[in-house]
Amino acid sequence: MTIPKVRIRAKKPKTKSGCKTCRIRRIKCDEDKPSCRRCSSTGRHCDGYEAPAPVRDSSQTFARETMLHFNDNACSLIHTPTTALNLTVDEASGFAFFLAKTVVEIQGVFRSSLWEQLVLQISQQEPAILHAAIAVGIVHRDQSDTQAARRSAFYHGLDKRQSAGLKQYVKAIGFLRTMIDGVHEVGDERANDIAMMCCLLFVCLELLWGKQMSALNHLGTGLKILTSRGPSTLGKRSTLMLKPKSEDLVDQLSGAFARLDFESTMFGQRSPHLHVMPSGPANQHLYVPSSFETIFEARRYMDILSSAMLRFRGQLLEIVSQSAPEAPLDPLFRYLWDHASIRSIDLADYPSLFSELGILRDNLAVWSSALEAFKVTRGTRRGELPSLILLELQHFYAHFLLSTCQTTKEMICDNFNDLFDKVIQLARQYLELQSAEGNNIPVFALDSGIIPSLYLTAYKCRCPRIRREAISLMAQAPCQEGMWDGKVVAKFMTQVTELEEGRTNTFVLKSSDIMEEARCSDALVLFHSERVGWGRLLCARYCHESDGRLVMWEKQFQLLAE
Repeated sequence: MTIPKVRIRAKKPKTKSGCKTCRIRRIKCDEDKPSCRRCSSTGRHCDGYEAPAPVRDSSQTFARETMLHFNDNACSLIHTPTTALNLTVDEASGFAFFLAKTVVEIQGVFRSSLWEQLVLQISQQEPAILHAAIAVGIVHRDQSDTQAARRSAFYHGLDKRQSAGLKQYVKAIGFLRTMIDGVHEVGDERANDIAMMCCLLFVCLELLWGKQMSALNHLGTGLKILTSRGPSTLGKRSTLMLKPKSEDLVDQLSGAFARLDFESTMFGQRSPHLHVMPSGPANQHLYVPSSFETIFEARRYMDILSSAMLRFRGQLLEIVSQSAPEAPLDPLFRYLWDHASIRSIDLADYPSLFSELGILRDNLAVWSSALEAFKVTRGTRRGELPSLILLELQHFYAHFLLSTCQTTKEMICDNFNDLFDKVIQLARQYLELQSAEGNNIPVFALDSGIIPSLYLTAYKCRCPRIRREAISLMAQAPCQEGMWDGKVVAKFMTQVTELEEGRTNTFVLKSSDIMEEARCSDALVLFHSERVGWGRLLCARYCHESDGRLVMWEKQFQLLAE
C-alpha cells in the first residue's frame, strides 16, 4: 500500500455551507441546488445541505442531530431535504421534546417506523408536518410535567397553557392550506399522504387537549383522504386491504387510521367507516392464519378482527334504527335504545348476519390458538411481554362483546368471571412492567391499551372484588390511551357499581347477590353539558321479571367537588 506524503496546507477558514456529501469527503462543494454538480458528475448521491439555524441553542442542536440518525428508505415521500428548520428557541425546544419523548410514547409498546422514521423525515421537507409535530411536542411536554401544568392552569387558566401549542397548530394549518392550494393534479398521492399525516398529528393534539369531538373530526377528514387514494390501497366498496406482514410506512399510516376508525365506535360512532380486510388472494370470507411469525402480524390480524366485529355491531344498529320506539326519545336516549335493542334481534331473520357472526367467532378462536402457538414457539421474552398482554386484552374485548351481543339477560355475564379475573391479572402485570421503567412511564399513547378491557370488566362483572380491582387499576393507569382517560372512566364505573349494588336488598359479597332486576344491560355515561363538574348516567335493562320490555332511566351525579 502506498503511503501518501504529508503536506502542510495553508490555513483557511472552514466553510459549513457545502453539501453533506462533499463535507464528508473533505472536498470543495460548488453548492449548486438542489444537488451539487460535483456529486452528480461523479455518480454520487448528494445528501443536500444543512442551512444554518438563526438560533443555536442546545435543544435545536439536539433536534438536528437526532434527525440525522434516521436514514432514508424506499418511501415515495422522501426526497433530498430542501426545507431548512429555521426554528425559534421555543419551537426548537418543542421539536426536541417530540423527537426525544413523544415519538417513543405515542406509539405505545408496539414499535413503529411510522413514528420513528416517516414523520421525522417528512418534517424536514414539509413545514405543515414540522409545526404539527412541534405543537404535539409542546402540549405533550406540558402534560408530562403534571405539577407544572396544574400550577400553570391554576394561575393562568387552561387557555394560557395551551397558547404555545395552539400557535404551532395554527401555523401547521396555514402551511397545509398553502400546500393544498398548490396541488394542480387530482389524486396527488404525495399531497394526500402529507394531509393524512397532518390529520393524524392533529388527532393526537386534540386528544392531549381532551377534545374528543375535534379529534373525531380530524379522524373523519383523514379517513376521507384515505378512501380517495384509489385501488392501490382500497379494494371494492371502500375495503381497506392491510398487509399483515408488511411494515411499509404508508401501509402503517393506513393501519393507524384503521385502528382509530374502529376505536371511534366506542365513543359514539355507530360503525367503522372502513371495511378492513387482509390483502392477498381473493377471499369471500374473513380469515386468520393458523400461525403468526411476528407480533406485528398478530396485531394486524387482531385489528382486522376488531374492526370486523364492530362493523357487525354497526349492521345490527342499522337494523334497529329503521324501527321506532313507542315514544319519541331525545338523541342520547335514542342512542341507548338502539344499542340495547340489538340484543333482541332474531338473527334467524337475517341469515347473512347469522353466518357472519359464526365466521367472526371462529376466526377469534383461530387467532387465540395462533397466538398461543406463537408464544410456545418463541418463548415469552420480557421485551415482548407488554405487547402480548395488550393483544390478549384486545382479544378478550372482542370475544366478550361477540359472546353477549345476542342476549338480553345480564346474569349470563357471571359465566365470564374467570376471564374477568384474568383481565385483572394481565392489567396488573402490565402496570408493574411500566413501573419498572422508573421515570420513563408514558403519559399519552395514541392507541388504547389496558383501559377498554378494564372498563368492560368493571361494567359487566358483578363480583365486588374483581369489579373494584378493575376500577382501582383504571384509576392508577398513568397513561391516557387515545380517547380513554382511566381516571375519568373509573369515576363513571364507580357510579354504575353503586347504582346496581344500591338496587339490591342485601350486602353484595358475590356476583349472584346482584339479581337480574338490579342490573343494567346497557349504560351511557357522559359529562353533564349544563352542570360543570357533574355527570349523567343513562341506563337500560330488560324487565325479565315481568313483561320483558326495555326500560330506561337517568341518574345525575357529582364528579368533581365544588
